Order: sequence, then structure tokens, then C-alpha cells
Amino acid sequence: MTVLSSLRQDEVDENARSSYFNLPALDVSVAFPQATPVSQFPPCASDYYQFDDLLTSEERAIRMKYWEKAEFPFHVVPKFAALHIAGGTIKMVKQMIDIHRIAIVEALNLLF
Repeated sequence: MTVLSSLRQDEVDENARSSYFNLPALDVSVAFPQATPVSQFPPCASDYYQFDDLLTSEERAIRMKYWEKAEFPFHVVPKFAALHIAGGTIKMVKQMIDIHRIAIVEALNLLF
């Protein structure tokens, strides 16, 4: 699998489309003008480990900018797939379920 060069979000073509549905990215402010911007809400109270305190004010501004856009970085998905670091447990879970079924059948055979 070929991994495409990484682009910063600012370098991504505005007419870029999601590779899965071939649809343009959703601009939430246009699609839902009645929606309240995230910046209007009170700060999150669930930052248990206080990771927010580790960010600089510039990093917080960048985070808020992309949070307001409500965009998903679809261009990163093929890169993660090439690294084989996510989603690999699905096969393992299926195998574990199959092994569990076999173990139950064997246990029932021993009992009866």
C-alpha cells in the first residue's frame, strides 16, 4: 500500500472529497447555522488528568480552530492503515470468540 505525502490541513484542497463516499467535507457552520459554536460553551470539566494545562495558548487556539470546523482528517486514515496500528484487534476478537465456542462444546461433551 502506498502512503501519500502528508499535508497540513491548510494545504488540503478545499474541494477535496472523502475517499469513502466521494462527498465534500461538511462545513457545520453552513449546514447548521443555528448551531451554537463550541467556543460559546463553558470549558470542559472532564479533563481529569488536566492535559489542557500541558498545551500552550497557541496549541489551544489551533485545537479550538479545528474543533469549531468539526472536520475529520480523512486523509490520515490510509496512513494509519499502512502502519497496522489500529483495527487489528477485530480479527483477534473473532478468533477468541471461535476458540471460546470450541471450548464450550468440548466442555459440554465432557459433561454429557
